[in-house]
Amino acid sequence: MKKLFIFFIMAYSTITISFAQNTFYKSFNIYDLQDVIKTYDNGFACVSMNGGILKIDSTNQFEFYKELSCDSTMFFSKIIQTTDSGFVIETQYDPFHNSGLGSVVKFDKSGNYLWTKQYYYPTITSNSIWDIFSSENNGFYLVGTGCIGGPILIKCDKTGDIIWQKKSNYTPSILFKTIKYSDDKFLIFGMKVINNYLTKIIIYLVDTSGNFIWLKEFDNNGVNWTCADIIKTTNNEYSILISTQDSTTHVSNTANNTIHIDSSGNILWAKKLLTNEPIQSNQMRSFTETSDKGYLYTGQLGLASGSKTVYLKTDSLNNVEWTRYFDDFYHINLRTSIGVKVFNKNKNCYVFSKNSDGLSIAKLDENGHGLCDFDTIHFITENILYNVTEIPASSYTIGFLSENVKLNFNDSVINSVIYCFNNDVNKNEMCNIYDYYPNPTTGKLTIKIKSNVLQNYFISIKNIQGQEVLLKNVEFSDTYQLDLTDIANGIYFLMLQNDKVNYVSKIMKQ
Repeated sequence: MKKLFIFFIMAYSTITISFAQNTFYKSFNIYDLQDVIKTYDNGFACVSMNGGILKIDSTNQFEFYKELSCDSTMFFSKIIQTTDSGFVIETQYDPFHNSGLGSVVKFDKSGNYLWTKQYYYPTITSNSIWDIFSSENNGFYLVGTGCIGGPILIKCDKTGDIIWQKKSNYTPSILFKTIKYSDDKFLIFGMKVINNYLTKIIIYLVDTSGNFIWLKEFDNNGVNWTCADIIKTTNNEYSILISTQDSTTHVSNTANNTIHIDSSGNILWAKKLLTNEPIQSNQMRSFTETSDKGYLYTGQLGLASGSKTVYLKTDSLNNVEWTRYFDDFYHINLRTSIGVKVFNKNKNCYVFSKNSDGLSIAKLDENGHGLCDFDTIHFITENILYNVTEIPASSYTIGFLSENVKLNFNDSVINSVIYCFNNDVNKNEMCNIYDYYPNPTTGKLTIKIKSNVLQNYFISIKNIQGQEVLLKNVEFSDTYQLDLTDIANGIYFLMLQNDKVNYVSKIMKQ
């Protein structure tokens, strides 16, 4: 039997236990989550580094999972959805050519594998894809770095064949993120490397023929940058999330900067997000605009007990309103949990993270509650200044080639664990499996099994400190009655588990 522990971190924090309606924490056993997108059908699609694609439907249920066969060394990095509702996945590493820019893999909307294209330069050079985004007619653009350090832009049709390819004359620079500017233009964000401990943020405006219209360079005089995420706000402005490194001590992830610009690349405001409390690191990896035009961030918080997924809310000027974090339920000391992507959907927050158990999804209410959450370390913001320089930009045609490659993908069944706090949560999955009543209870609790998923199973009751107060082994019983008369009044977790599933619900003894 797999042991389940609920662990509450006390260091530097005040615990707030909250059981918001219609919220959950769910884990899938796929590892090293790299990217997540919200799909046209209001679900999600995720990719893992080991060559996996997971589709989750609009009710947060598993739809399909495909995984690259173990004989390949290709690593997935980014995913987009094309206009035919299919998916294109890019890899930063091309295992087929030393001169490769990378490869892309195409699936249809049901997860059926269609084709793979690799892109490479005729002579040996260093190249890599950093971003991919969709174009008209089911095509896409590749944004990368190569040809002696210059930015590369390649437009491909729906079969992955190259339509045109351009390289900027501005070097050395690395391109990270691309975002739509208008129907015929897009913005590319990246960084210019000055030395090992200093880079500058750069922004290109490019048309859909690959012509570079303008280029701006943002300099903060002594901070190392990593361009983490870009969003377009509701008023057609743009916010850039940057992870930083101390230029004197070279300690990574000591703060995060957000630059807010208008459509011409002029800075409207810039703020640093940091904490003065004793933590090892903080790195925000993703953010999204909220309904009140504020921001919701997620990333990694380094505590003495390990790295935790952190999420925080700011107002429209990036002033911090609240900060929280959550930990793995299967807690082992010094485990790693990292927030990768955050979304708003139907007035809820969805935080995707990678941890020791795999991929996890936390559905939270608009105030960040849902899981047994922790009010965390106090974050503050400070104004910062940038120098902005406009630089002449031009481009020229280069000579990348493409060719077909055949890969093998397997249909895989993955296990998931869902943690629910009341009977109103996630009815499509949990409440079709079992029911329990009455809740609250004064002593007797009846469990009724509705699915053959739970035949031989264990029933465990734990208190909010994670201590097991009752354990029962049940065999072939559709209805089972627990006697909780002898346990103290309070909030407990009811856990039903076997070698296939693991469900958790909140109960109250009074």
